[in-house]
Amino acid sequence: MLSDHNLGIPEGDYRDLDLPSYSMLASIAKEGVDVVNGVKGSNFVLKFGSLVDDMCFMPHVVDDKYHRGRATKTPTANVKKVLDAVADKLTSTRTKNPFVKPKPISSSMAKHKDLLLAECKNQGIYKSYSDENTIKALSKGKTYFKDKLDSDGKIPISAEMWAHAEATADTLRTHPFTVRYFDDSASHIDIYYQFMFVTDVRGYKVKGMLDCVVADHVNKIIYPVDLKTGEPSVHNFPDVMLQYKYYVQAALYRKALINIVNSDPDLRGYKVANFEFVYISKVNPYKPMVFVVPKELYEKALTGFTDVHGYSHKGVHTLLDEYYGCKVHGYCNYTYDESIESGRVILNNVYQ
Repeated sequence: MLSDHNLGIPEGDYRDLDLPSYSMLASIAKEGVDVVNGVKGSNFVLKFGSLVDDMCFMPHVVDDKYHRGRATKTPTANVKKVLDAVADKLTSTRTKNPFVKPKPISSSMAKHKDLLLAECKNQGIYKSYSDENTIKALSKGKTYFKDKLDSDGKIPISAEMWAHAEATADTLRTHPFTVRYFDDSASHIDIYYQFMFVTDVRGYKVKGMLDCVVADHVNKIIYPVDLKTGEPSVHNFPDVMLQYKYYVQAALYRKALINIVNSDPDLRGYKVANFEFVYISKVNPYKPMVFVVPKELYEKALTGFTDVHGYSHKGVHTLLDEYYGCKVHGYCNYTYDESIESGRVILNNVYQ
């Protein structure tokens, strides 16, 4: 059954698997094979999206994974630099032994007065201030300082972001357009959250993690679903999908699920539906929309296509070739084609 293909491992262990997923292939599509040895992303977008995902699909991990901050705004640059440095020094002394509960660190600025003054001197900040006035200036960030200390080991989330994420998650769980992704009350429906898998696509080993997979055992249909959040309004999602290469995810993960279904005798007769993106904008956390990837786009995303703006996009097949060309054959600075042409490129793709 489908549950047999869900790895069911901690997220950290999944991310440690040295296999390509959507995020890696999308990064290759945007930056080239240079990124195979490391991918970075926007911290804010990742934090907000991850928090909403967990609030919706893994609520039991939220308290252990995130720290809900109290500060309503970030302190001024000088105050922040000093408080960050001192908080880092204080938390670095905590035990890393998971079986030993770390001792709490006082967030009282008076208790850490000497450290704070020494750090100001080290950074050349408030040189003309008396010790009393320096501590007074730093105390404007006392709530921020407490958040820094209390969040050690967790992902810090501002009070504003937390409230926004809660409103977003509540909308997704209750809105008539999206409530079906959370309602498994029918006996013939199974819903899997954070569905992790490893399988073969086009002869290459890949991994994936889907926010939601809905299995309808009466109609024998499996629905792959992924949640996306972002700044642009819902009406701009088609351009967002092209910008962030979400079509790569839709094609790679749907193809992976098709291969899983075809390889499992218990799933004989099941079909994998078109991939669905649930998108909700931070501009309006009360308006989710569901965007369905049709068969035509799915097939083009596998092989590559030119979009309505005239830009060309590599398909999943090419991106997998480039990833494994680096991993297996060493083409990590240049693709095979770039190496054959000795790094020479004819600029015939900058006009129509």
